[in-house]
Amino acid sequence: MPSVEIACIGLTKPLPPPKTTFAVEFEAGLRSHRSPSPLFQEEFNALSGSLYHLGNPDLAQNRDGSFFAYELLTDASRNREPPLFLEFASAHLESVRSLVGWLLDTSPVYELLFTSDWQFGPETAERYDAVSLSEFWRLHDAQSIRLNAAYPISRAAKQAVGDGHGCIWAYTDCYAPLRSSRAEGRAPRQAAPLNSQSVRQTRGA
Repeated sequence: MPSVEIACIGLTKPLPPPKTTFAVEFEAGLRSHRSPSPLFQEEFNALSGSLYHLGNPDLAQNRDGSFFAYELLTDASRNREPPLFLEFASAHLESVRSLVGWLLDTSPVYELLFTSDWQFGPETAERYDAVSLSEFWRLHDAQSIRLNAAYPISRAAKQAVGDGHGCIWAYTDCYAPLRSSRAEGRAPRQAAPLNSQSVRQTRGA
């Protein structure tokens, strides 16, 4: 089942989020709830802050076992074969927008790392260059936020000159793990409309 985890960079003492239409868990530190092999724990390990987990609405009152965000997604996102993009259902979209905006304002450095992890999603995990909040939602509305991907969201992104890859590394040092990924041959990609022909089949797990 899909997980959505958002790192609020630099927030060492987590704050309770505003009221939402879905369940939210949060804690200090950046330890993914995915098990046994979270896709982005390496990136989390190189950052500091607090982690916010989005969950199905019923999990707010009935927390029993795993914490997933399946019911927050549209039918188009959930039922596509293979699953490719993350799209929030209209019943929860404004609430998610509000939460993400609040988290960006709450981060002392105005930076987030938005991640999704679904065992039946794309086989390969992708790390993208930083985007502004407005660009993130533009991609979302175009069904172009990829599942099994990490998206840095930064208030500084809209001011970035870039390095030819759309990144903002001249403005912030919080994305060191993404730089190291590039050094290891896992280069972050510039966020763009998805091309379903370029995505591998789903993982068998």
